[in-house]
Amino acid sequence: MKVNWGILSTAHINRKVIPAIHQSPRSELRAVASRDLNKAQVYAEHWSIPKAYGSYEELIDDCDIDVVYISLPNHLHREWIIRALNAGKHVLCEKPMCLTMDEFESIDLAVKSTGMRVMEGFMHLYHPQTQLWKSIIDSDTIGEIHSMRSCFTFNFDRDPDNYRWKPEYGGGALWDVGVYPVSLFQYLYNEVPVACISSSFEQNGIDYSTSALLSFEGGKAAQFFVSFRSSYSTDTVIHGSTGQLYISHPYSNADLCQAYIRRDDKVEYLDAPRQYLYAGEIEAMNDIVLHQKEPLVKFETSKNVLATVLKLKNDVVRRET
Repeated sequence: MKVNWGILSTAHINRKVIPAIHQSPRSELRAVASRDLNKAQVYAEHWSIPKAYGSYEELIDDCDIDVVYISLPNHLHREWIIRALNAGKHVLCEKPMCLTMDEFESIDLAVKSTGMRVMEGFMHLYHPQTQLWKSIIDSDTIGEIHSMRSCFTFNFDRDPDNYRWKPEYGGGALWDVGVYPVSLFQYLYNEVPVACISSSFEQNGIDYSTSALLSFEGGKAAQFFVSFRSSYSTDTVIHGSTGQLYISHPYSNADLCQAYIRRDDKVEYLDAPRQYLYAGEIEAMNDIVLHQKEPLVKFETSKNVLATVLKLKNDVVRRET
């Protein structure tokens, strides 16, 4: 038995997720929807998708579809998650899954009332590389963990109509890429921060860059920097009492990832597992549909990440020109 997938929108991110669905022996990509039927048809032909729909409603009403992947702009996620759940579909939604705690609670209510499942697109948490980092931490290989620091930066040059430039659509660097270090920190520490504060550079109502400090129990800390106006970097360092773990690509370009453990002047290079970055989340959803298996990343994780991002947006020192 295969899991039949449908995609809501022809967003740019689809180019990374579609190969994972096509490559999965348990998946079948059956349909794509756009509000422009001709656009959907051209897209379907390009990506070898059998069905093209000229409305989102048609796709979620398709009785052949088991899972809907939602890659719409951030402010539309909540509406279409709930509509898909109510239509009897499981959902994989791009991050951020929603933008307010009220939106999350309404999704949670729909999950409980329909029995369908929602996964947020934290693809990095499902990758075997992340499981390696966690095993190193949990085994005390570098001792007691005291601090983590990470960045996710790039020069964002999409056209002015892109939703990431619009505050009302959930734009800005914190919503777009800040969720990566926040989710990684909380997953590796296996707890949520007790306090946090941020500083951002803003223009036109969105943060072009944000720096943040998160405090955890026992004096543990985490720091991150995310930006739309700095050269590409995702370098991450985890500091322990007996060593440090250095990671070059914890969120993207998994095939380029280099990692090593450093103790004093000694360096131990790690054999980072190679797997297509988005394959893990696709197979996790397939396990939900086919075997009712609990996902590695719990639904509660999405709530905790959202709560932290909202705190950072509230407890922020803003700089604007």
